[in-house]
Amino acid sequence: MLSQIESLAPLNPEQQNRLLELETTIERGLSTFLEVGQALLEIREQRLYRAAYKDFESYCRERWHFSAHHGARILRSIVVARHLLEGPADPKDGDCPLPRSLSETLLRPLTALEPSLQQSVWRLANKINDKPTPRVLKSLVKVVQHAIDRGERGQNAAQPPRNIPKTRTKLFWDSLGQLCACWIPPGFLLQGAGEAKAKEHLAACQIVVGLCHELIGEIRLRFPRL
Repeated sequence: MLSQIESLAPLNPEQQNRLLELETTIERGLSTFLEVGQALLEIREQRLYRAAYKDFESYCRERWHFSAHHGARILRSIVVARHLLEGPADPKDGDCPLPRSLSETLLRPLTALEPSLQQSVWRLANKINDKPTPRVLKSLVKVVQHAIDRGERGQNAAQPPRNIPKTRTKLFWDSLGQLCACWIPPGFLLQGAGEAKAKEHLAACQIVVGLCHELIGEIRLRFPRL
């Protein structure tokens, strides 16, 4: 860990000018996530805060009045944005640009995945909805993580699955039973829905279908006679 003397080392004129440019960007566009995040990331990577602050956490808290935790989330999402911008274009899926309304909240679910999977999930989310939402991305990430967990358990049968409280599994099965019991004809469910809302419903249904197929496969694997 850097000592306080090391962290308060002076900046040379070029570094001082660069810090001023970056902080001007942050002040001018606190609502522009991509520019602000890239500026913060460079300040951290180059330690341009060191002349006045002992560490990056203190810089975020005292200079910009947000917690180190929030600053870390911004930087993680900015790294995701870099991966999405630098990722190879897929000729089948076409270009999936980042939206003008990009935010830390939107990209947060993707921080749990490897860069290549981040790109794949982002392309899939753009297929489901013209404007991906955090809810859709979070659901897709869960599907991917479940598939990875299942593959790892298959490769190492001795590894037990993660413990899940019985109350949670009971809630799942009760909810599934209630869904089947109170099923409403699709025509009634879609009354008054516009195209945008229908896309959200479609995304949710596709995710549920994928999860149900995974559950069916696990049931048949454990109970071959069914």
